[in-house]
Amino acid sequence: MFPFDVPIFPAAEASAAQQRAFLVEIASTINEFRKSLEQLEDMERDVTATLAAVKYPVLTLPNEITSRIFVGCLPNDGHVLPTPSAAPLLLAQICRHWRQVALSTCALWSSFDLPGSGDGSAFLLETWSTRAKGYPLSLTFSGRGHNLRQEYLRPISAQLRELELVAQGAYPNNPCHKIGKERDSFL
Repeated sequence: MFPFDVPIFPAAEASAAQQRAFLVEIASTINEFRKSLEQLEDMERDVTATLAAVKYPVLTLPNEITSRIFVGCLPNDGHVLPTPSAAPLLLAQICRHWRQVALSTCALWSSFDLPGSGDGSAFLLETWSTRAKGYPLSLTFSGRGHNLRQEYLRPISAQLRELELVAQGAYPNNPCHKIGKERDSFL
């Protein structure tokens, strides 16, 4: 269990001299453990410093090229699902540099598909439109019972390039609206 020989505890009947000798052995073993721990901590610092000095070739690419690669990671159909397991959110989680590049690449945030219902719609719309920084937005709302409200769309209406409403199944209480910039009364 221990990397060193641990002294065997003397019986309770051992003399005081034997007990004192045992304490000396314990102190010696503790010192050996401390020295080993210090050596391991030194090794850990060395390995950490070596890893910190590693330059990954992908991190030396100009940001413009990295941005183009990131945009190439988006789905071909233009329907970006706001999930942490796919671009662009996944790319922003890799490292500090990639997060900076992803957040500054407006095209990554220019479209998304908001499936299903949820109260996070307003937050997602605001987040995506802010990160798109004025870049035209293409939004798709799909799923049953989506709680699409005018107040969600009104702040980003000038930024909208395309808005698609996909009805899945019957919507008896939520009819689909045809939305375009010419229908200012809706937006």
